[in-house]
Amino acid sequence: MNWLIGWLVLLAILIIIELITLGFTTICFASGAGAAAIMAVFDLPVWAQCVVFVIISFVMFAFVRPVAHKRLKRGRRSERAYRLIGKRGRVISEIDNWRGIGQISVQGQEWSAVSEEENVIIPVGAIVDVTGVYNGKLVICLDEVMDGNVELQVSEGTLDPTYNGRDSKW
Repeated sequence: MNWLIGWLVLLAILIIIELITLGFTTICFASGAGAAAIMAVFDLPVWAQCVVFVIISFVMFAFVRPVAHKRLKRGRRSERAYRLIGKRGRVISEIDNWRGIGQISVQGQEWSAVSEEENVIIPVGAIVDVTGVYNGKLVICLDEVMDGNVELQVSEGTLDPTYNGRDSKW
């Protein structure tokens, strides 16, 4: 019964730490402590409790944490992207929707971007306005100050299904 109290105290401490940090790290170990506490209820050997603690913690850390962390991180980035609508940025990597390339810098952060116009290439250095978010990328249009001052090229996409915009075989 003494080990049960120890596992429950560890479980409580780890949950409190998780609530403070929200990093999905200590919750993995809390799961292991919970499983070990269940084993302690059935008065199983201490070595078995420790083995279950390590195994459950490892499994949670290796498989569950990356999935949960990725989903939460994606949501936060998306929220930040929507806050940039209406802001002005500068193209730092040529934007070509056909090839699926392009990046802009907005408020000191680099973002992947796509143009509202499908068949143009927006050159590096152009000033753009963020008008929306699509698939985690900022949707941009050429800023009215730059309109007419930047020479836009027509995108020369290919209909070759193996072409992906990179210098590779696939």
